[in-house]
Amino acid sequence: MPSDDDAELLKRMSEADSEAARLLQEKYRHRLILVIKRRLSSFPPATTQRFDEEDVLQDAWMTAITRASSYRGDGSVFLWLRRICVDQTLTSYRRHVKASKRSVTRDAGAGVFSIDSTGQLADHLIGSFTTASNMLHRTELRARLASKIDSMDEKDREVVLLRHYEELTNQEVAELLDLTPQAASVRYTRALARLGEISADLTEYLD
Repeated sequence: MPSDDDAELLKRMSEADSEAARLLQEKYRHRLILVIKRRLSSFPPATTQRFDEEDVLQDAWMTAITRASSYRGDGSVFLWLRRICVDQTLTSYRRHVKASKRSVTRDAGAGVFSIDSTGQLADHLIGSFTTASNMLHRTELRARLASKIDSMDEKDREVVLLRHYEELTNQEVAELLDLTPQAASVRYTRALARLGEISADLTEYLD
């Protein structure tokens, strides 16, 4: 359920209260930027050089202002804003691809709009193994990590990324993934344990 403060700010925002809009954006700006950055990282770099997360957030915020009156209080205000940012990221990508007169298919392949949770977790973990000698074998290291991470349950991977990459709370993860808070917590604990095992195995491999 939304907090009273969030619901009130959103109601005021729907009534053209610019101060309420500013306060709500200020409250969630950091977390929404993380959401957008995660989506942008799944697109080909060449197609996202013409815009950045700040551009996407501003466009998303204008959409949120126009849609504020449609919010019915059913769920977290942050998750409502998050969905707008996710949609806007895709819209911005498509617009810039079209502007560059290149097809989406030629740019990135059919799976461009999906989030590669395996790859994102591999990139996150590889930061722990970035000595000069290891970086020479980064491609091999990433492939080895990805192979192990891919054996994890897909929803477990997503829970970890939502908690760490997007800084969602356990309650928000549960609401977003249609889980009970207990189930979300169990998945998170299980995923962390598996990632710990993967890191330990990799450490032994590199020694």
